[in-house]
Formats: sequence, structure tokens, C-alpha cells
Amino acid sequence: MSDVVYRDAGVADCDALSALMRETFCETFAHLYRAEDLNAFLAASYTPAQQYAEIIDPDVETRLAVQDGALVGYAQIGPFKLPYDNGPAHALELYRLYVRGAVQGKGVAPALMDWAMTRMRERAARDAFLGVWSQNERAKKFYARYGFERVGEYQFPVGETLDDEFILRARL
Repeated sequence: MSDVVYRDAGVADCDALSALMRETFCETFAHLYRAEDLNAFLAASYTPAQQYAEIIDPDVETRLAVQDGALVGYAQIGPFKLPYDNGPAHALELYRLYVRGAVQGKGVAPALMDWAMTRMRERAARDAFLGVWSQNERAKKFYARYGFERVGEYQFPVGETLDDEFILRARL
């Protein structure tokens, strides 16, 4: 296997990115949901058309991790949308950060997170936010290393299932 290469997503990546998003979400969370809920969520969130809309949106940035020509991870940032009143401070949000299980523990997630934090600073954000499933201990520990602290909570819909999520913030 070769080294992982990082690059920005382009419109030619829509199909592969959609497939990676579905794969990594299912790898991490599929066991939690009824098939109907999971399928509804995937159909609403991870289609090539949805990825196209996000890639061409000038306010959303998606960074890819590529190894041997295949996508192995991604991170996505954009305007702050979580249900939390941050006041007047400019904030951005980490929407997603996933890596395939085969490359977990090999530095891909930290490289993508470093990119996300750097880009948010370069875009003059004072705060970085993200939502994380309340039971995802590994992710919460990972984000804590970047200074994220819990500031709120909300419910995240996956089909008809409502997950308890924490809102985390890091000062930039």
C-alpha cells in the first residue's frame, strides 16, 4: 500500500464520495438502526446529487484522503448550523469526519482534523463546532484532543430514530 494523499473534493468525486460516506456511516453506525431508518437516512444524505450540491457550494469544503486511487476518508466543514446560540462570534462547523476501518489508527483522521481546524482558522472563525453521538466514546476522546468541549445537546434524526447528540465547541 502506498502513502495516503490528501486533496480537495471535485465534482468528479461525487459517486465515489457518496459510496464512501455510505460505507463509513454504515461501518460505524448501521447496527444501531432499523433498516428502514438507515435506508431513509442514506437516501436523504449521501447521494451523488447531494455531494454535488455540497462540492459546488462555495461555503462548504470537503477534503479527501486517497490511497492507491481509492477514497479512504474525508472531512467536511461549512457554515455553523447546529441548534446552539453562539452569539455574534463567527463560527464554522465540522459536518463530517470519517475514515475507513482499514486505515483507522494510521494518522488519517488526525490529518483530516488538522486540515479542518486550519481551514476554519483561515476562514476567520472564532469557534469550531461539531455534533457527535452521545455514546461515541472514541470520537469524543478524539475531539477532546483538539480542545472540543460539550456545550449543548440535540436530537439527530436517522429516519424515524432520534439520536441523542452532543454539541461540542473548540475556541480557535
